[in-house]
Amino acid sequence: MNLFKLTFGDWGADGHCQCYDSIVTSEVPFERVQRAYDQIPKKTGIDVEQICSDFDETQIPEEVWLKLQEMGYCEFDGDCDVSKSELADIIVFLLNSVDPELHLEIVDAPVLYSSAGYGLFDE
Repeated sequence: MNLFKLTFGDWGADGHCQCYDSIVTSEVPFERVQRAYDQIPKKTGIDVEQICSDFDETQIPEEVWLKLQEMGYCEFDGDCDVSKSELADIIVFLLNSVDPELHLEIVDAPVLYSSAGYGLFDE
């Protein structure tokens, strides 16, 4: 089993400095997951990089929801809002759709909290 961190939002910390992380398990090496991610727009018609990409954008366009419904993700109920955890689920769903052998799954992982290094964040 392989693990990787799925991060979206301002992962480069050059804007609002907020991002969302999920730990994902995979049956294959990360490089294959990356290739699948790069193929999502071509194979599904959904450009993940454009979902909620503007500041304070919290809705997925209806046509994307309908495409996800067509692909078997969910029944679209007319509500275009999306949560951070739901977007992570959608990305994993799309990855598994592009390459079904990935067998990706979001998992809970324990977190070791430490106050060490607090002073390094003085900006």
